Amino acid sequence: RSLLQAHLESFIAAGGEHVLLVLGHSKEVYQAELPWLQDRAKLPQEIKNLSIDMVINPDPDRGQFSSLSCALTFLSTETTPNIFISPIDVPPAPVSLWVELDEALTQNNFAAVIPTFKQRGGHPFVLAETMVKTLLSADRDSRLDTILKNTSKVYRLETNYSSITKNINGPKDLVDL
Repeated sequence: RSLLQAHLESFIAAGGEHVLLVLGHSKEVYQAELPWLQDRAKLPQEIKNLSIDMVINPDPDRGQFSSLSCALTFLSTETTPNIFISPIDVPPAPVSLWVELDEALTQNNFAAVIPTFKQRGGHPFVLAETMVKTLLSADRDSRLDTILKNTSKVYRLETNYSSITKNINGPKDLVDL
């Protein structure tokens, strides 16, 4: 089972129905290793009911914000008012975290909810439609962290999940999960 599949299974278990994958660097490697990215008939049974779209970031050298911009441009905020963001190089989120993030956003008037562990921000996080509109109008060379720091309605949800602050940079990091 791939790391991507583990992310998707956690999202589905929390009630997630639609995923947009943004590929950039090494897109050919992902497409070769995960044939279901191009052929739904090859989807693993555990994620068969998930609606999956894929976009290619034509300029991934511009950084992560360019991938986020590609995703937000593709998505319709009319049908997807809250958007969860999770990079692939982090551990899959516990099912309960997806639920806590969604509840915090939908029960309040926040622009975004970012999980924290010992006051350190992590992933995944969730954006409300108002924040999506702000990001879509941002300069293409913007940084998400800077925009979020300058937004008053960003809620930092303290959790007990230390994994939200970890990055996966190589095989050793996978063992340490």
